[in-house]
Amino acid sequence: MSKLQGIFETGLTTVNASTDRNDDVGTIRIEDNGKVYKYVKFLHGTSTVDVTFGDCVVYSGSTGFSAVTVTADYSDASGTAIGGGLIQAACTTDSQFLWVQVGGIGTTITTLGGTATDGSPLTVTGASDKTLDLVAATAPSSEPAYATAIDASAQTIICNFPW
Repeated sequence: MSKLQGIFETGLTTVNASTDRNDDVGTIRIEDNGKVYKYVKFLHGTSTVDVTFGDCVVYSGSTGFSAVTVTADYSDASGTAIGGGLIQAACTTDSQFLWVQVGGIGTTITTLGGTATDGSPLTVTGASDKTLDLVAATAPSSEPAYATAIDASAQTIICNFPW
């Protein structure tokens, strides 16, 4: 369950092991002109996919959303992938805790897929690991939009990931 709090122990770009995790998993914070962040547990996934600032992640397995666990290995999402947010710090170790951006203006590190243009709705469905793709015109009801491209060439988006 997510909770909103006002004082945070962990910086937005800090990665913590379980032994030094100070904020509660699922905590929501709002700062930087309305940007929304969520504290999550990161798993490498089956393919051991590392992440860096601006990579997109999905919730892991069938309990990822309720367990607040994300991965950049999209093949580890159960059924249709659920977008988890944009990573705020590099992470190369499994089972670490960090912040992801779930709302507000953000920038991805990877090129937006599917020939996205300014104003395009973006999804993780069918996307490569760590990326967002254009929602297919033929499948808007089965590909939820988790972001909208503001400047597709600069990879600037408005995040709207579930929190």
